[in-house]
Amino acid sequence: RAPAATAGVATPTDPDAERAARWHRTQLEELVAGLDALGKPGGPLESVRLRRRRAARVHERTVAGPRARWAEVADAVRTSPLYDGLELVPQPGLVPLGPDPRSGLQEFAHVDWTGDVPRRDPGTGELLLDDRSALVFVLLPGGRTLVGAQADDPAAPRHDPDAQPHETPVHEVVLEPFLVSKYEMTLSQWRRLTGRNPRGLPDERFSRVMRGALMPVGELTWDEAVLWLGRLGMTLPTEARWEYAARGGTDTPWWSAAAAEELPGTVNAGGQDARRGSLPDVVDRPGMPVSVHAFPPNAFGLHHVLGNFSEYCLEAYRTDRRGPAGVPRAGDGRLPELPREPLRTVRGGTYSSPFLKVRVAHRADAPRDEPRRSHTARPVLPLVREPCRHDGAEVARDP
Repeated sequence: RAPAATAGVATPTDPDAERAARWHRTQLEELVAGLDALGKPGGPLESVRLRRRRAARVHERTVAGPRARWAEVADAVRTSPLYDGLELVPQPGLVPLGPDPRSGLQEFAHVDWTGDVPRRDPGTGELLLDDRSALVFVLLPGGRTLVGAQADDPAAPRHDPDAQPHETPVHEVVLEPFLVSKYEMTLSQWRRLTGRNPRGLPDERFSRVMRGALMPVGELTWDEAVLWLGRLGMTLPTEARWEYAARGGTDTPWWSAAAAEELPGTVNAGGQDARRGSLPDVVDRPGMPVSVHAFPPNAFGLHHVLGNFSEYCLEAYRTDRRGPAGVPRAGDGRLPELPREPLRTVRGGTYSSPFLKVRVAHRADAPRDEPRRSHTARPVLPLVREPCRHDGAEVARDP
C-alpha cells in the first residue's frame, strides 16, 4: 500500500504519463489551430465553397449556353478533311472560338478558372489577348506520327545531322485527337488558378513583369505543374504529344527551318550563340524571354513550342527509348513509368539556348521537385468523346 502524500512534499510522477499528456495537449492545440485556419477568409473551406459554386456554373456557361455554337463546330469538325470524320461533343469548361485563320484548326477558350474568353480581330481573325485572357486550346487531329530523329540516312524520315543517341530511334506512335494550349501558360493565368504568385515573385515585381506583356510562368516544379493542372482536369503533354504538336506536320530539325541560319525571327532562342558572336545581326533581343504570342506560330497555330521557356513533359526522363520497356502507349504515346526516377523530361529549349538545343527532337532533363526559372507548362486536355447526362441535359463525359 502506497503511503499517503504529506503536505509540502512533491508527489512522484510517471514520466510516460507526462509525455503522453504533453503529446495529447499538442495534438489538441494543432487541431484547434487547424480548425481556425479552415474557416478563415481565404482558407480551405472558402476555397472549396468557391470551387463548388464555379463548378455548378460550368455546365450552363460552357455546354447549355453555347449549345448552338457547339452544334456548328461539331458539324465543321465532322466535315473537315483535317479531322477525318471526328464526332465532337461539347467539352465542359471550354467554349468554341472557331478556327484559326491560318491553320484551320478549331480553337477553344477555357473559361472561369484561367481567365476571360478572348475575342478575334474582325479583320484578321487573330486572337486579341490581354492579361485577363483565358487559356486557349487547339484541337489537334489524331493519327500515326513519327517521333525522334536520326543522323544516319539523309533520305529517311526525320533526318537531323545533329541527332543524339538519346533522341533515337525514330518510331511510330498512334495518337488520338487531343487539345493542347496554343500558348505557354502565363503568369496571370497561373495566379488566377493558384491564388498566388509563382515562387520568388513578390506582388510589386509581378506587376512590373506583367505590365504590357503576357509572360510565361516560370519558377515551377514539375510536381506543382501536375498538381495544379490536375485540379482542372488538365495534364502535361507526353513526349510524343509534345513532339507531334511542335513539329506541326514538318520533317525538318526545327519546325520553321532545316538549318540554324534560317531561324532568327521565327524562334526565340540563340542567346548563347549571340554571346559567342555567331548569330546574324537580325536577331532581336537575344537571350530575353518574351510574351507568349510574340513570335510566329507553327503550322498548328502553336506559339513558342521552341525557345522562350522550356516545357515540362509528363514522363520520367530516360536516355534509352529502345526495346519493349520503351514502347509508347497507343492513344497518348506515354512511355512506361520508371520507378523512383526523380528526373522529368523538358522539351523545346529556352530563350538563351543555342539553336542546336531547340531542335524539335532535342531532349533534356530536370528534377521534378526543383523550381527552374525558365521551365513552364503547356497544358493538355484529353478530348471528351461521349455525352452524359447532367440535370436532365447532355454534357460530355470523359471516357
